[in-house]
Amino acid sequence: MRFLLLCIIALSIGGCTPNQPEKVVTDDGVTIDYQIHGQGDTTLLFLHGWSINKSYWANQVSAFSPAYKVVVIDHAGHGGSSGQHKEWTPQRLGKDVAQTIEQLSLDHVIIIGHSMSGDIMLETQALVPDNVIGLIGVDNFKEVGQAMTEEQVSQMKEFLDYFSLHYSEVADQYVRNGLFVENSPPEAVERVVKDVLQMDSVVSVDIIEQLVWYQAREADLLRNLRCKLYLLNSSFSPTDTTGLARTCLSGFQIIDIGPTGHYPMIEDTERFNHGLREALYQIAMH
Repeated sequence: MRFLLLCIIALSIGGCTPNQPEKVVTDDGVTIDYQIHGQGDTTLLFLHGWSINKSYWANQVSAFSPAYKVVVIDHAGHGGSSGQHKEWTPQRLGKDVAQTIEQLSLDHVIIIGHSMSGDIMLETQALVPDNVIGLIGVDNFKEVGQAMTEEQVSQMKEFLDYFSLHYSEVADQYVRNGLFVENSPPEAVERVVKDVLQMDSVVSVDIIEQLVWYQAREADLLRNLRCKLYLLNSSFSPTDTTGLARTCLSGFQIIDIGPTGHYPMIEDTERFNHGLREALYQIAMH
């Protein structure tokens, strides 16, 4: 009886549940690190952004696991996951997430994707549409359908070449000056800088490069979405609703979470969680 009680307590606070593997292994042998917290008919699957990890969702795990099954994962090459992919496209990373959903037998899944994981969750939904009931982007899809000029393409290629040669210098300045606002918490800034600089620079730059040339496929996947897209976007930089209106044929809704930097889940947790609850309520009503 005491052993049974301990098992029930352990399952209620997270970890692997019965009939689920201790680790997820993709079709090309990459190990995906994951955690499961809470129980519920609906699964919230949180996907982190570029060069960070699943720990950035800690405040959401504690807030939402009492009512939902909450799953957090590290993308390949990030955090506790291994990193021997031959390619680092949103398609490959989305396939990892789809295989995670299948191997963990997750159903009624709402994916919350931060930054680059907006594109990754589109790829995932396309692969396992029957498992996914909702998509929530976090500070992404702000420039849908905006094609680069030839001059911009040339400049981007030069930047990527420089980035690969001077990763630490460029990454540090990019995070500090491009991804945060003046009143962002200093501890949040330093946390992101530290994690980005600890990344494998080859993987990190390759992911950025793949995202740069992804616009056409992104628009195609948005057109084929079977569900409304919800966006928890910072108001510090504007979201172009014209491109979203052209491509999100199933509809979209932007929930303003204030003028934070690019990491609202750690910069203003209370307001972010309020916005997330609103999005989850809207999905439930549909």
